Amino acid sequence: MARDTVSMEYGADDLSVSASKAKVTPVTITPDNGAVIKDFFKAKDNSAYLLLTISTAGSVILKKGDAFPSNNILGDLEIDLDAGTFLISAERAARFENKDGSLNVDFKTGTAGTIAAFGKKAGLR
Repeated sequence: MARDTVSMEYGADDLSVSASKAKVTPVTITPDNGAVIKDFFKAKDNSAYLLLTISTAGSVILKKGDAFPSNNILGDLEIDLDAGTFLISAERAARFENKDGSLNVDFKTGTAGTIAAFGKKAGLR
């Protein structure tokens, strides 16, 4: 499957470190392709989120990863979504993380809308 690539955007802190903003570039959901978010799990302290704007109800499927095989025994996770805007975080990172730090996402046939990803950059300031 040739997955559509969703750019992982990281917040830039203001000078006072009191706020952070990220400009995201939504990608149109194509159920036949699915999506890959490179470096999704390189975000700080599980601060990575998917932003989905759903125009036609369906499902997003967080795919089990290959980084930690003993932690992905629960398999994929399908989340039903009505039309609307949603933030989704992967709370059990080891279940979904790939060896390269990416997250693979599939969509149930008929799901329409856009997907974007953002988080807080890990590392020293």
